[in-house]
Amino acid sequence: MIATPATPEQCVVGIMALDSKTILYCIDHLSEDDFSDGACKAAFAEIRDLYTSRGYYSEDDVILMRNKDTVMYCAEIMPPISGYRKFVKAVKDNATRRKAALLGLSLAEDGKSIDQLRETFTELASVLTEDSVDNRCMSISETAGRWLMEQNDKTDRSFKTMLGPLDRKCSILPGQMVVVGGRPSAGKTALGLQMALQFAKAGKKVCFFSYETDQVGLFDKLMACWALIPMDEIVFKRRPAQDTQYAEACAAVSQLPLWLINAGGQSVAWVSATAAAKQADVVIVDYLQLIPCKGVSRYETVTNISMQLHTMAQTTGRLVVALAQLNRGGDEKPSMRDLKESGQIEQDADAVILLGKKDNCDESGQVIDTKYCFILAKNKRGECAELPITFDGTYQRFKEVADYE
Repeated sequence: MIATPATPEQCVVGIMALDSKTILYCIDHLSEDDFSDGACKAAFAEIRDLYTSRGYYSEDDVILMRNKDTVMYCAEIMPPISGYRKFVKAVKDNATRRKAALLGLSLAEDGKSIDQLRETFTELASVLTEDSVDNRCMSISETAGRWLMEQNDKTDRSFKTMLGPLDRKCSILPGQMVVVGGRPSAGKTALGLQMALQFAKAGKKVCFFSYETDQVGLFDKLMACWALIPMDEIVFKRRPAQDTQYAEACAAVSQLPLWLINAGGQSVAWVSATAAAKQADVVIVDYLQLIPCKGVSRYETVTNISMQLHTMAQTTGRLVVALAQLNRGGDEKPSMRDLKESGQIEQDADAVILLGKKDNCDESGQVIDTKYCFILAKNKRGECAELPITFDGTYQRFKEVADYE
């Protein structure tokens, strides 16, 4: 007799029972409403509640569980634990299909007004683009359980820029909106591309949306930073044809999960839809004030853009890095009041990184050297600070000051 294969719901319950390290992922991506099997739904909820109330779960807990028969059966028939994420995805996908099917039937009903159809269609679109981030309301006890659970889980989920001073002061996390502000030619695009490269090297899927430069222009800067090829050699094509370093660098960078996207004329909604299609972890926008949006004034337009980017980060769980133009201010250090055309940007951001740049000149006015710094003007999860940094224009990259000593 051929045994009936375990369903994805049974696999998820079995995985949670056998390996507590998988529980955080499972409960962060699923709710009990995603289960169609009543026994699995009850077992999932009981394991979740045990885990969140104490911050841990032990296999010994099974004996005292109300749903121990279901849990033990699921643990017995489940396949290898290494594939648990695909079963979580299968449960979520099946739940989405069920919700979409019900809404589809609702759309087909006769007698609905246009407004009712639009409302149902919007709800259907929301279901189909629903992310795994848990947006449900939580009581203080549930929040305390989630906090304890997070503290016991030592996994570092922050995005690393590999710029030591910045990484030590600012924890950049999924679902945040980080603003990088700079005056013209301060290095905003170079820093955005450098962050994109580092995140992609760490395995994160990154979409870089440019409203100012085409893909070839971006790739010039990218290759200078990635392959340490002088920027002027790239721009003026000083290397011989069929240069092996170019070929090797292109082959290596082509393996990264990174998309350079010409977004000119496209809205935040288009950016969000494109990022969803690429299943991106990170969205980088260059730059915020160039995104088209409706508004009766320029102030209202930029305010709406900022709010929409912030909403995208919160509702999708993606990290959104918004490059932003600062007002020209001479040699003065930039501050958040220099964020151009709207105070909403600083309100929406979880962190604001301003690029400071000061030219030191001799008596004749010739630039002797240029000092750079990152001004961490807002940091919801840490201290604000001024961080010394060096920019190497030859290779279009920022580096720690210590790297040049």
